[in-house]
Amino acid sequence: MEKAALAGNLTVTIKQISKTPITIKVEVKNKSTRPITFLNDSTPLDPEAFGLGLFHITPHKLPNVNFGNRVLPSRPHSYSYRSLIELSPGMAISDTVMIKAGNSTLKKEWAKMLVVADKLQARMKGDWKGLWGRERDGARELVAEHAPFESNMIELEFE
Repeated sequence: MEKAALAGNLTVTIKQISKTPITIKVEVKNKSTRPITFLNDSTPLDPEAFGLGLFHITPHKLPNVNFGNRVLPSRPHSYSYRSLIELSPGMAISDTVMIKAGNSTLKKEWAKMLVVADKLQARMKGDWKGLWGRERDGARELVAEHAPFESNMIELEFE
């Protein structure tokens, strides 16, 4: 399966489930009629997705301002069998990611954004680092496909 078609069969949906701390439910669903396996590192389901720069948070009507740039270093591209996630046709998997503004620099940036914004919009955007159009057991022997992903846009609620 071509990588664009493969990636197009994975939908990424986000939904805010908590204001304090801001917590986002992330769901990845396989719309294909075949199984798809992907490498979980640096994907929407990675618990460090925010620090990896996968969230793009912008003040409403100010698309050139972005909070959510990469703050963690890139990871090596090696992987283990446990880091591969297989989704059967029609299957979805979800997890939660917290939007963290833990250190003082991030808190200052977050505070500046809240001053200029009455509303914040968020989406996830990045690249699948490994995609295979097959079961997890046969994925390691093949070359991984790389392809972009993008979620729906949501409006963040905050206190």
